[in-house]
Amino acid sequence: GSRDCTVMTWDLSATEKDSPLSAHPLQVLYGHNDAISTVALSAEHDVVLSGSADGTIIIHTLREGIYTRSIVIDTTKAVIPDSIPVVSPLSRSNSIVPDDASTTMLLTSNKRVTWIGYSSSEGLIITYCADDNLLCTYTVNGRLLALKEIDETLGCLILSEDGNILVTGGSHCLVVFRWVRTLQVADDGARKGMVHVVDGSSDSYSLTPFASPIRSLLLTTRERHLVVGLESGEMRILAQDPEYLRFRLHQHLHEIGIL
Repeated sequence: GSRDCTVMTWDLSATEKDSPLSAHPLQVLYGHNDAISTVALSAEHDVVLSGSADGTIIIHTLREGIYTRSIVIDTTKAVIPDSIPVVSPLSRSNSIVPDDASTTMLLTSNKRVTWIGYSSSEGLIITYCADDNLLCTYTVNGRLLALKEIDETLGCLILSEDGNILVTGGSHCLVVFRWVRTLQVADDGARKGMVHVVDGSSDSYSLTPFASPIRSLLLTTRERHLVVGLESGEMRILAQDPEYLRFRLHQHLHEIGIL
């Protein structure tokens, strides 16, 4: 994606080691009226998604580059502010952001799209607008499913392998696990009783909570480990919740017919 409002797709050749990138793009995709800020794609579902500073998401087909639809990040509706535990890197104390169900906020439309993700398993589009710290989930047909205002600026967002969980990190120095479909913290259903907010502390290894904002996240193969990169330059590798890993193994064995 570029400041000239275009999106390009390129062919990568594994056999051409000296020049794996083709000389010319496969497709040049148009439609945005401002700089492209984020892109995502799914080869399985044949979609390319682009988010722009003009407040829109545009969907093209990956193989043919055919325009499918546009989604405007229109948030002119009431939003319930989010509530998660907040760990202060200075005081190391825990506090709870008040969750007042009567508190709503009227937001203006056309938010600049900072990040976009696509869940292939769910067929859902997830967006983040940093101007208002707003998370949204849409269907591929453009129907808004969930809208969540959060009380921190996010530095990174990733999806779990199964596409059901959104993992975020940001200025509160916390890693938060959320359900993609509802954007609520993932502390129920299949993840009931599992850790859904991680501050990086560990009594076993005498580790204190993360002391600076989170800037990068990576889930390793089969989600055995979560790699967290901090603004300070520190990197920590965290083991996933063993109960969660056992659930994922059981789910996989059931899918292949062993259970």
